[in-house]
Amino acid sequence: MRCEPGREFTVVAAMTLRKFEAMCPADYYRRRTGRRDENGRAVYSNEATPKAFIPGYVFVKFVGAPDRDGIKAVPHVWGFQMVVVSDTEERFGVLTEAEVQDLRTADEMNFEVFQQSLLPKADRKPNVEFEKGKAVRFTTKFGQEIYGQMAQKKGGGMVKVVTDHLSYLVSGHEVVAA
Repeated sequence: MRCEPGREFTVVAAMTLRKFEAMCPADYYRRRTGRRDENGRAVYSNEATPKAFIPGYVFVKFVGAPDRDGIKAVPHVWGFQMVVVSDTEERFGVLTEAEVQDLRTADEMNFEVFQQSLLPKADRKPNVEFEKGKAVRFTTKFGQEIYGQMAQKKGGGMVKVVTDHLSYLVSGHEVVAA
């Protein structure tokens, strides 16, 4: 269903109260508390704040034909997502069970990544187990993706990644398989 962006979780709660099975996969982040520490840096909460993975969409399971008027009465709902099948026909956008399961898995993985981000860098679980010569990639602070090979495991959860011209010392949890 289409809904007002930023109101996805309100719509999920309202649909759940109406006995529908509703879902909104999310990315999770830490919200600023508005305070500063003794060094002047912003302080963030340790609670997971969800942000819709696909803004403006909520996934609802219907058995039979949906009650259109009852659904549109839910605050912040704009309507159903329609898919053009031909020049004269439109249908509801329907996901298969496998696609819904993929969305649930993505949501669970995003929450696990968030939980790992709360741990000190040295204690975080690496995304890829160390294997010398394995092709990996990571993103720099400036958003550039670097592709290379694992060369050496260092202390404190660090991994040495070599490219054609340079070598980088990267935290193991930032490295993913290429």
